[in-house]
Amino acid sequence: MKLKIYTSIAFLAVATGINAEDENSNEAYELAPFQVVGSILSGLSDSDALTVLDRELLQNQQGSTAVNIFNYTAGVTGINEGGRQSFRINIRGLEGSGRVAIDIDGAQQNLTDHNHGFATNRVMLDTNLLKSVDVVRGPASNKKGGGALAGSVSFNTIDPVDLTRGNASGGFFSIGGEENGDGFTSTVALGRQANEQWSFLGALSYRSFGDYEDADGNEVIASGKKSETGLFKAVYQADENQTLRFSYQGNRYDYDGSGAFARGQLRSANVAAEQVDSDTFSVQYANLAKGKDWLDLQANLYLTKTERLEEDLDSDDVDLHDIETKGFNITNSAILNTESVYSRISYGLDFFEDDLVSLSDGVNPTTSDPGGQRSQYGLFINGNHQLNRYVTIFEGLRYDDFEMEDLQGVSLSGDNFSGRLGTEFHPFANSEKLNDLTLFASYGTGFRTPTLREAFISSQPSSGRRGFRAGTLPNPNLEPERSKTWEAGILRLKQNVFQEGDQLRFRAAYYEKDLVDVIGTVATDDPDFNTLDNVGDDAMYGMEFEARYDAGAYFLGFTYDRSVRELIGSGLPGDPIQNQPWSVFTTLGYNLMENRLTLGAEHRHVSAFEQTNQTNPTVIERLFRPSFDVFNIYAQFRVNENFLLNARIDNAADKLYQAYQTLDYAMGRNAKITATLKF
Repeated sequence: MKLKIYTSIAFLAVATGINAEDENSNEAYELAPFQVVGSILSGLSDSDALTVLDRELLQNQQGSTAVNIFNYTAGVTGINEGGRQSFRINIRGLEGSGRVAIDIDGAQQNLTDHNHGFATNRVMLDTNLLKSVDVVRGPASNKKGGGALAGSVSFNTIDPVDLTRGNASGGFFSIGGEENGDGFTSTVALGRQANEQWSFLGALSYRSFGDYEDADGNEVIASGKKSETGLFKAVYQADENQTLRFSYQGNRYDYDGSGAFARGQLRSANVAAEQVDSDTFSVQYANLAKGKDWLDLQANLYLTKTERLEEDLDSDDVDLHDIETKGFNITNSAILNTESVYSRISYGLDFFEDDLVSLSDGVNPTTSDPGGQRSQYGLFINGNHQLNRYVTIFEGLRYDDFEMEDLQGVSLSGDNFSGRLGTEFHPFANSEKLNDLTLFASYGTGFRTPTLREAFISSQPSSGRRGFRAGTLPNPNLEPERSKTWEAGILRLKQNVFQEGDQLRFRAAYYEKDLVDVIGTVATDDPDFNTLDNVGDDAMYGMEFEARYDAGAYFLGFTYDRSVRELIGSGLPGDPIQNQPWSVFTTLGYNLMENRLTLGAEHRHVSAFEQTNQTNPTVIERLFRPSFDVFNIYAQFRVNENFLLNARIDNAADKLYQAYQTLDYAMGRNAKITATLKF
């Protein structure tokens, strides 16, 4: 396997032996470096906690999942789910059951996985086809609706224009390998500009990873996967203002599941073969309407279908979980100017509907979702008003209405108003050196609709190898979870700080979040049954710091985040509110040979985790994690404008450690190499 990969890369290098200064070479497709900005999404202010991670960063990471890229975003943690097949996202200590809103090309991803009573939002995607990732934290995400209690993550795939680069056609082919687990990746993408109006894109990607080894050389069972991904896009450019984009992405994932002793997080053996098929369709319309301040329209219609089959290798029982999400969103932005105030108003509506089918063939029904339907629509308006050079205020208001019904006709409905209000202050607006410094503060509320499972799960008591297990009664009287968050901080973006052309950007923030009507498991009057109910309130506070300096020849990056929960939780996967360890991430890199060669290193420190409300000594021992440090090194070499080599070594010191809330020891030293040919 490794010989084939390296031979193929060598062949590509020879086949593209064009001098880097060849005037006949196609213009290279280059993306701006990793950026932290606040004006890309309508309705967001400059001080909002929006981080945009671009394709260059994604290529440097060469991720088998997208977990590592979240090292660059303070307050956001990516956690691998049982190896490399999927991951989940935690924002400011919250996760699971839709608390983090996730979409791919604007299409919501509402797949929820349940294990031992806890819920996580699994994310499965191919990082080779991503163009960028937008991460929004805290009340800045209230425009995303009832699912965005903690924040939102939007994954954006490549477009035809990214491949054609001003030519009639273009594309790329990449091939790569990983030493640990004999990983193999290959991607081919083609773009075509058919005429002035129509352009097309087609891409295929294949990824295969075996079981990896930890730093002690022990194989981690059921940590591999195979995946196949197809992406197709058709873009119609009606005129310079209007664009219509059709998109389809299909994925298939095959991997082995592994049993874990309840609440013990210890693998037993390969016990299930799992297959996940997902299809995402979307139609996006945009009308910029240059010269018309009242019109900047964006509309999106989408359908997401995910089917998960799980076959028990001992009993041959099969579980089926099928969720179909369809919806749309429409947003318009208008600019209103007076002599003294510059305003930008964004308003719109959105809707989604989930149809869930779960069939169990012998597995305890407490691990299954009840079938049913859930729908939600929302109306929102956001404003940003620059009063003068010193002061900007922003506000937002949103109304959501939801209803759900299980297959037996039991229903639950409700509605909610949420909003936000904030200000930005530029105290040195007239200063040449400090005019970019911004102080900001905001207050926002949010809410989360209960899932079908939380409201309608029903199971009978049972007995097994772990003794008696109580049944679960449905609760159609659940209230949504709500949050109240205030945040304050400082932001600075400065160019030409120490030399011509350099750039400094940092953001520091402190936040406090009150959580109301948290949903959890409680006992009932019948000792044989539990139920899910609103168990009470909780609170969190935290600090975030992000900084990056780019001098052209070299660059530095630093992130720090720490969140503290008022109550001590279980610390188990799927606990909706987490007592997380704090972490520090630093990166340093150099650009050499007229920016053709980039060398870099990364260091991540994670503090010890020793907080749980569990009393079982075995569980406590398996939950607690000592602190650890991980070092990565990477290199990127632009052989010429069309050929790129990426190499990195993750966990270069071969450190043995267990990350917070993972079942296994992490991967030992892993060398990766990827070659990309643009044509």
